[in-house]
Amino acid sequence: HIESITGLKFHSVVVSSWTESLDTAIRGDVQVISGDAADDILNKKFNPVNAYSHNPIVIVMDKEQNYVENLEQIADKKIAMIKDYGYTADILNTYPEIDFIEVENIQEGLEGVAQGRFDTLLATMALASYTITQMQLHNLKIVGKTSIIMDLTLFISKDEPILHSIINKALLSMSDEEKFTIINK
Repeated sequence: HIESITGLKFHSVVVSSWTESLDTAIRGDVQVISGDAADDILNKKFNPVNAYSHNPIVIVMDKEQNYVENLEQIADKKIAMIKDYGYTADILNTYPEIDFIEVENIQEGLEGVAQGRFDTLLATMALASYTITQMQLHNLKIVGKTSIIMDLTLFISKDEPILHSIINKALLSMSDEEKFTIINK
């Protein structure tokens, strides 16, 4: 959408994990990266534009599990979360009494729950829903959510203030319907 209304051209950099994404960004190999607006690491070298998606952190478990009201209810379970995501610090601060297991990516976490290595995975609702469907993990479902919300945004290198302004204006010009269509893809 940004390319179509601004004339900018983006080139994707393919990585295998979020940690590799962060390393690539911190090295200065990219000027734009998406992430959680609260991400302390990205906020050091990048400026976020206005958040375009508000995504709750949900609890994914085996489809036979019942609704989970809160994480304290399952604190004795093996709870996985994706390493170094922007909301990771929020989860650790909000639930200091829980010992979490870090996984490299959403696929590893979901496979772990599907195979019984973990009891649950915490992830954003959009990423969890999409990846469960993509991986055809019919034995998993979202059974609850946490109080943590990820505000998805684009971070622009602090060395690129004009680019920041252009991208922010482009995103602000999007209708709610356009945002919904993009997020659903």
